[in-house]
Amino acid sequence: MQSIATRLPVVAVALLVTACAGSSSRASTAPSPAATPTATAVAMAVPPSIAPIASASVAPKLDGQIVFDDVGDNFLHTQIWIEDADGSNVRKLVSDDFTDSAVSLSPDGKMVVFYRQYTDSLEAWIADPSLIGAIMVMKVDGSGLHEIDTGGRAKLCDAGPEGDAWSPDGRRIAYARFCFDKAGTFVENGIWTINADGTDARRITRTTPSSHAVDHNAGWSPDGKHLAFARITSETPELSAIFTVAIDGKGLRQVTPGKLDANDPDWSPDGSLIAFNSPAEPGGDQNIYTIHPDGTGLAQLTKGLSTYPDGGQGTYHPSWSPDGTKILFSHNPSTGGFADFFVMNRDGSDLHVLTLTALGENHAHWGRSPGG
Repeated sequence: MQSIATRLPVVAVALLVTACAGSSSRASTAPSPAATPTATAVAMAVPPSIAPIASASVAPKLDGQIVFDDVGDNFLHTQIWIEDADGSNVRKLVSDDFTDSAVSLSPDGKMVVFYRQYTDSLEAWIADPSLIGAIMVMKVDGSGLHEIDTGGRAKLCDAGPEGDAWSPDGRRIAYARFCFDKAGTFVENGIWTINADGTDARRITRTTPSSHAVDHNAGWSPDGKHLAFARITSETPELSAIFTVAIDGKGLRQVTPGKLDANDPDWSPDGSLIAFNSPAEPGGDQNIYTIHPDGTGLAQLTKGLSTYPDGGQGTYHPSWSPDGTKILFSHNPSTGGFADFFVMNRDGSDLHVLTLTALGENHAHWGRSPGG
């Protein structure tokens, strides 16, 4: 449930963002059709027995498709998967030796964008900027994999998508950028957008060490005029809040109070609500909420889900169905493996387990099927 840089304390810390990088010299191969079958979350060992989740019946047929991460080896080798919205037809999109994460579908359901991390060592990619993470794009059949060059490597800037990254017209991609100097000191961060062909990168927000904050997890409003994102402050205690901003960088607005520690915003297709999880990271009583973009109408949608023996749990990364009637999210502990997907109505009713797999199902994005 957290990108490496989402918890960047803003005080000189050697951490990378869950973004995307790549070099054409590093080969990736699409998996065979027979390949068998991840919300960013802290790694917790799954106990031998887990209490059942309340109202966890299996979901009925749902429309669209879901892309997601499998958490891999403690989030250091996550991989990209796709499945039909009812949890069937699960398949891997690309097989490689890297950490691929933070995937989202294009509005037409034909493409995905995700972040590729080559190393989790800040020192390594300062010494060799080709190791800096990159934004990767490919078709939903696993073909056409390529990098979108944001032009940040020369400035030691790591860039990658984390939220609902595609603009509603499919032309631009939102991402977070984190820059460091050659000594490994944090220099600046911000939300950016770029054309899907890698041209016309634009900065929307900017933070510096003096800001005592970092911005990440940006996603688009359905009209394409605003972005919702999470801003983490480095004050004590460290807290996160949901903000919105116009795509020209004007009209910055705080939507949730800092004390709520909100993260992972996702705008409803009708524009009336933003779904998010609180607190920002798993461990305590984490749940899914919705709120109007003007900060009114806060509603808690989940409660009483299963926990580990110490009472900790994770309920995170909400994603709206294409028709806006349902919300998908990840929860751990799961029924088998690290985490499972659950789906519920937009008011929190009719909560169902979507899939019962051994995958660590994380950071889902629910979108349309190609041509759907």
